[in-house]
Formats: sequence, structure tokens, C-alpha cells
Amino acid sequence: MKILVLTSLFPNSLKRHEGAPVLKEIKELSKLASVKVVAPLYRFPFQKGCRVPAFENWEGIEVSHPRVFVLPFFSRWLNGLLYFAFTWRTVMGIRRQFAFDAIYVRFVYPDGLAGILLGKLWKVPVALSVLGSDVRLLSQSRVKRGMVRWVLSRADRILCVSEELKKRVMELAPGAQPYVSVNYNGAPAGRRIAFNRSDFFRRHRLYLHKPVLLSVGHFIPLKNHLLLIDAMKELQTECQLVIIGDGPMQKEYEKRKRKHGLNGSVKILGPLSEASCSYGIAQRTSWCTRVSPKAFPTSFWKPWR
Repeated sequence: MKILVLTSLFPNSLKRHEGAPVLKEIKELSKLASVKVVAPLYRFPFQKGCRVPAFENWEGIEVSHPRVFVLPFFSRWLNGLLYFAFTWRTVMGIRRQFAFDAIYVRFVYPDGLAGILLGKLWKVPVALSVLGSDVRLLSQSRVKRGMVRWVLSRADRILCVSEELKKRVMELAPGAQPYVSVNYNGAPAGRRIAFNRSDFFRRHRLYLHKPVLLSVGHFIPLKNHLLLIDAMKELQTECQLVIIGDGPMQKEYEKRKRKHGLNGSVKILGPLSEASCSYGIAQRTSWCTRVSPKAFPTSFWKPWR
């Protein structure tokens, strides 16, 4: 079987850690079928040329990066159509040498809308992965809610990462019930990573005797790391907070940490490899989730499976 994956969140040569969980999922999928990935990159008018190559190979997986031009504020209702308009030629080129049997799309909008249109164009089934904000936050807007409903009602298979998200999908598109299932994200069962906890704590100046609250994610408003930093004002004597990731809000996190006098209790480590993060499943460590749209089951299963 041949599968085309459509996702706007995937590692590239400039952002090697972006979409790392997506890469792992696609690698597992590639063990069952032949896979190629289309991962568009958004560009704005007058923006300098993107240095990411149009084609890359990530751990044996071929990835295409078509550019999708968008207009801030003005095109937010057209993003799905623009996504389709700027990717279909790339997909057509792939189709000539790789006659895919299905399209797998991660995220309902705008990725899902483009995926449905591509599926109709080549008459292949489309599977959607529902991740959280795509059906909870986007559906709060009247226009986008209509688009989300349109996409959900026309998908051939819908994979939700929690029961709570499945219920939300049912509310938006009741007719899709026969095609909706729950597919928890997470590491393969039984997987173990060798890790020296003492060495990690010493290298990053953490206290071995204190429990750890671990938060992993991009430094953007949606991830809400600031909420945890503020909470540490009350918890600093009981535990320490470790934040792993990167993004535009890092300076704001550092500023908030200094404001509360939490230099010894809050550590912002930046992006780390999976092996370096694995101490999170070790003794005396708790995982934190700040993103309510994902729902608790997803946040629980991802680190602990």
C-alpha cells in the first residue's frame, strides 16, 4: 500500500525539532506501507526566500516542501483553499511516480480541507487525525466551524487522540460516527531508553532530592508554560519545574522567572533529544499539561505509554 501524508508540522533543515512526534509516527507507518510526505511551508508577501530545500529526506522518508502563500488577517478564512492551490502541483508530480492509495492528514483545518480536495481530485480515501485545537478552538468561529464540519463529514476515516475529542467530533458531524475511532498517541509499549539520571541532573544543575515537574512543548501562547511558572511561586519549596522546548516566547519565560525570583526552581533547558527527555518517566518526576484543548487522556498517554 502507498500512503501520502499531508502535514504542515514536520521537521525540516531549519527547524529540526519541529513536529518530532509526527516524524516518529510516520516512521512507524512506513513499516506497514510505502510513505511519502508533503509538508508545506507558509510564506507571507515580501518575506525573504525560505532556505529550506523543496525536497528533503528524513531518516529514509521523502519529504516535499511546497510553499503556501498566505495573507495575515485577510486570508484566514481562505487558508484551506490556498493550502490546496499551492500544493496540488507538488502532489501531482508525486502521483506520477508514486500512485498513492490513500491520503493521511494530520490536523483538520487547513490541512484537512486541502486533503479532502486532493482526495476528490485523485479519487482516493482520506484519513484525518484530530489532535485537539483543530476541533475545539477552530470550531468556536462560525465560519471556521462550518469548514471543520465540512471536512469531518467528508473524511473516510477519522482518528481522535482521546475519547473527549471523539465526542466533540460527533457533535460537529454526527453522520461521521461509523468512521470515527480513538487512536492514542504515545511511544510503543515496552519501549525503554537507557538513561543516567544523576548525570543529567548534575549537568543541568537540578536538585536530586526534589521532585520534578516536567513540561515539554513549543514556547508559544497555546502551550501556556507561563501558567506553570506563575504556579511555582507557591510550589518552589516542594518541587522544581523543568521546561523543555524552544520558540519565540523564551525571553518572556526567562523574564517571568526572574520576576518571581525562581532562578533556582525553574529551569528552561531548550530543545533536547528524546533520550535526554526520557528522565521524565523516571522516579519522582511528574508530567504537566497546559493545553486544555488536547484533553487529559492525550496528555497522559503520550508520555506514559
